[in-house]
Amino acid sequence: MTTGLIRGLMENSTRGVMGADLLSWIAILRANRFQISPSRLHLAALATAFSSSNLVFKTLNGCLRAQRKKRIGRPIRPVFIIGHWRSGTTLLHELMTIDPRNVAPTSWECVGVHMAPWISERSARFLPLRIPASRPFDNVQLGWESPQEDEFALCNLGVPSTYHRFYFPTTNSDVDRFLAIAKDTRVAPALSRFLDQLAWIRCVKRPRAGSQNGGPSEEPLHVVLKSPTHTWRVDELRRAFPDARFLHITRSPYEVYRSTKNLWEKLCAHQGLQRPRFSTEAGQRDLEDFVVRVFADMHQTLDSALESWRSDGDGFEQRYHQVPYEAIDPTRHPAPAVIDRLRSAYEDLGLHQEESQGALPADVTDRLGESLEGKSRYVKNRFDELPPTLIDRLNREWRGYFDAHEYAMKS
Repeated sequence: MTTGLIRGLMENSTRGVMGADLLSWIAILRANRFQISPSRLHLAALATAFSSSNLVFKTLNGCLRAQRKKRIGRPIRPVFIIGHWRSGTTLLHELMTIDPRNVAPTSWECVGVHMAPWISERSARFLPLRIPASRPFDNVQLGWESPQEDEFALCNLGVPSTYHRFYFPTTNSDVDRFLAIAKDTRVAPALSRFLDQLAWIRCVKRPRAGSQNGGPSEEPLHVVLKSPTHTWRVDELRRAFPDARFLHITRSPYEVYRSTKNLWEKLCAHQGLQRPRFSTEAGQRDLEDFVVRVFADMHQTLDSALESWRSDGDGFEQRYHQVPYEAIDPTRHPAPAVIDRLRSAYEDLGLHQEESQGALPADVTDRLGESLEGKSRYVKNRFDELPPTLIDRLNREWRGYFDAHEYAMKS
């Protein structure tokens, strides 16, 4: 009982921002005017303690970066999974990481970005950091070895990030400020360093059993990255990484709205160092406005970036692919249908075409089939029906998305 209590306290005390180094942590605190809820001051103290050790690891990593990069021995090809929160990016990410030829950052490699080159996921279990068994806002299982959003790594590397809102929901409540941060163009250099570090860990330091990525090779290392925030950054990322691929997933806007609102409520409450104010009527109105405006801005930015890309003729057809969540939902479709849709994405993007075994060899499809069988029993969240006034607002302000992706609007 005592052990379980201690473990529970550790899980409840761990915050993603505890992976930041001291300088980045101080910058985050300053940007949020050092406003911490009294009941969460102990969490800020823990973050400060961890950030001090993270600074040591960051310094060591910086000294060894050039030497490590030389030892990777193969080119890196990022595959960016983009799309709004709750559009199915996690499902697509998990399916692609079943393929042992692909690499995806784990929760530990993202949250513990400075420590990961020195401490493995297995060893991280002995640190005073615990990750919840499932995500606070749905039933997706979590672990230090689970695939994770690289935005958490970028956040802890000191990049201005919208994910600071999870930790400081009160001082980051301004929508215009959030959108300005979302479109910050200083991401590519930090992301490039993160990719080099991840490639060194997987190809040199700790090649995984069953993977096909250890040792030098002329074939590119496919690193699958999933962060909804990259949807704002397509123009920057496709120029910074000329060989990158982009896999865009869409979903019914009504489902996205309900699930996204739940995400921000639950994650801010779970990760926040400030108490969110969503329980009040004004707080609910502000959250509704936030979700509506952020969705609209994200897709206006994406549409503009895609139009520019098409005009440039910079390999758009070979580097961008779109798939609706409804076509790969394992609770709706049998495994072979989902696998066929994934195969189409591989072929359109030219993934693993350099290899004689083809886009999706038999051993990979067998693994996918087993995983999809389990996912077919996944229990989704259930939400109340949207009120007519909100449906009207979504129809009006998200009309471009409805039309572009052929989703029917409710009356």
